[in-house]
Amino acid sequence: MLKNIHVKIQVKFLSVLLYYCFLPLLAFSQDVDYNKIILPDEIDSVGIQEHLVRLAWKNNPGNSILEKQRQMKVYQEKMQKSKWLNQVKIQGNLNEATINPPENFNNNVFYPRYNFSVMIPLGIFTEQKYGNQIAKIETEIAAENIKLQKLQVRALVIEQYQRFNMYRNQYKLIQQLVEDEYSKHLIVEQKFKNGEVSLDDYSESLKTYNNELLKRYSSEADFQIAKAQLEMLIGIPLEEAY
Repeated sequence: MLKNIHVKIQVKFLSVLLYYCFLPLLAFSQDVDYNKIILPDEIDSVGIQEHLVRLAWKNNPGNSILEKQRQMKVYQEKMQKSKWLNQVKIQGNLNEATINPPENFNNNVFYPRYNFSVMIPLGIFTEQKYGNQIAKIETEIAAENIKLQKLQVRALVIEQYQRFNMYRNQYKLIQQLVEDEYSKHLIVEQKFKNGEVSLDDYSESLKTYNNELLKRYSSEADFQIAKAQLEMLIGIPLEEAY
């Protein structure tokens, strides 16, 4: 009885171990639908983030260059398949004397009257075979580069959009702090004029306000830079994207 329980425990342990060992391989083998990396125009109801990703894919000249390079590889692959014909040479000897000899033409004609020859290099079949394989691989690489570009464009846009949102929210928060600090400083300034607070209190209030003001300038610069970088990816002003 104990032996059977022990065997069952071992089998269960091995099953769990195999599951977790092969789980990464199963996850890695999942197919990726690259047509969904960049959502097509037919899908209207998309969020702003997906909309920006789509704009970046459509408006970036680098993406168009990759697509044209892929098309070139497709044409080159088709050309390669018929390239062997350029190496085949056909020669012949056909003239009027052999086709329609005149009446006074003597019959002393060497045979055969028609001479044809075909020259095929010995290495043409091997060269054509591997040339076709190379052209096919180059076409596949061009297609894979487009898939890679889709992943990179999506990641860049999402990362930059999140950075833009972060700096925008920071700027709004610091702007509110500056306004609050300015209101406080106005009160201290009025009290200083009335002689209710000392010069040190006034100076400290002014210093605090100026520090918040400097933070706002820095935050605004970060916000505008992040906005410009996002616009560089999507190809249009951000205001036109919404």
